[in-house]
Amino acid sequence: MHFSTVFSAILAAGIASAASEKIVEVTEYNAVALHGNKETNNAALQASNGRFALKLRNQHASCDRGLIENEVKFNINKDGELSLYTWGRNPQVAYIDRSGMGQGIFAYATYGDKDFNTPRTLRQRAGNKKAGGSYTLWADCGKNPGGNKNCQAITIRAIKDKKPVACVYSV
Repeated sequence: MHFSTVFSAILAAGIASAASEKIVEVTEYNAVALHGNKETNNAALQASNGRFALKLRNQHASCDRGLIENEVKFNINKDGELSLYTWGRNPQVAYIDRSGMGQGIFAYATYGDKDFNTPRTLRQRAGNKKAGGSYTLWADCGKNPGGNKNCQAITIRAIKDKKPVACVYSV
């Protein structure tokens, strides 16, 4: 499926906090898809293999204390980047790959690959249902990003996570 998503709810929460330089505390969030079809409505946003998705069986993240998490946690860092909630010195940052190869895929990378198009206000799409029942997320850049067909609009809603678990997501 292909979804058009208003991603501003996630970013508005972070951009408002990034606007003040005196903020010491960072808020972590998770997110769910809204307004999709019955399969994707309220599905958790996930991160696996350098891409964001919905409905993965297992996102294969290495999480704090050996816990198993199947939804991505994130925050907005001091530079206004959408960062995955992780530990260590190498943060993982979200971006949109608008190149001819990426065609608008909503992805993430371990910091060091600094050529990111960091999303600030973003409409998303979720790609075709993959084998195993998952959906990939794409920027709204046409009817068939990445060759996907039969896509529909969704909205992503951010929810504060009161007990976030830090994870390192596969790239």
